[in-house]
Amino acid sequence: MTTPVSPAEVAAANLAGRLHPSQRGKVLDVVFWILLIVGVAMVLLAVILPLTTDVFSSAKSGQSLAAMPFVVLLAVLCLFFCWRRYRDLHRPLILITGWTHDFGKASCTDEYPIGMRFQSQGIMTAERRELRAGGKTYLPSREMWALIQPNRNNTLCLLPRSKVLVNVIPS
Repeated sequence: MTTPVSPAEVAAANLAGRLHPSQRGKVLDVVFWILLIVGVAMVLLAVILPLTTDVFSSAKSGQSLAAMPFVVLLAVLCLFFCWRRYRDLHRPLILITGWTHDFGKASCTDEYPIGMRFQSQGIMTAERRELRAGGKTYLPSREMWALIQPNRNNTLCLLPRSKVLVNVIPS
């Protein structure tokens, strides 16, 4: 049974520049696990399939071997992105504090330290939530978007490489 984590404890860890253990799921999310499974499956396919079948001795070995560079490239790419995401667990967080301006539907500029924009095109199109801070644009989740309070000072806790917003602390 896990004990609930207090928001003050999470905020204290984030303001110290590190992830709280309860926030690891934001870095190692569903995309990470899918990429890891695909990468491992491709490695197994690239290693085990040639060893267990007669791919090298059959007349059609050229067709099977022609797919090998694709399988290896896919495995390397998947595992590389997983490795980058895993390394983000140990990197210090970027903290950006400043006035948060709501641009509405207009495009975000660097006029304010933190700019936010919500855009809903129409009935069948997806909503787009943009956050502009520190010269970069972030696409926060709905959960993080709900924590941002416009027209006041906020502190954003961001992962530097993967551009994931992990916490918003009203200042």
